[in-house]
Amino acid sequence: GSSSESLPAHLRDAGSTPAQRPRVDLALVQILQEAGASPWAASEPQEGGQTSAEHGAAALSAECVQFLRLVTREDGDVRMIVTFQDGAEALLAIAAQALSAANSLPGSAEAFWCIAEDACICVRQLAGQGIVAQKYMRESGHVVAVTRT
Repeated sequence: GSSSESLPAHLRDAGSTPAQRPRVDLALVQILQEAGASPWAASEPQEGGQTSAEHGAAALSAECVQFLRLVTREDGDVRMIVTFQDGAEALLAIAAQALSAANSLPGSAEAFWCIAEDACICVRQLAGQGIVAQKYMRESGHVVAVTRT
């Protein structure tokens, strides 16, 4: 079977027609931007781990990042859409949030490391699209902003 068979049905079927794909890709980038900006580990975890809001942001980010990792590996159109909608910035923000959460919540560190790894792999795949994508990411300052955090 294909790697998309392991995804939930609502993601597996998303953008199944070429006309739907740009909307789906833009929606995913918006979700990533919102989740990357939310404070996963900013407050003290409640008994049993994260607060429900933090868990929701982390879980949603993980699902979106896993999906993007799969589709950006094979689809150049998706890579370009995600790149030029500042997807690299959102993915790098998620990686930074995940690493921060891993430090704050050592019991859940491995799950957060996986989110960070998947986000970084997506960024590498976006940069692999070519010189135009690399130039855009470099000139927009996405990588520089993350290295300062």
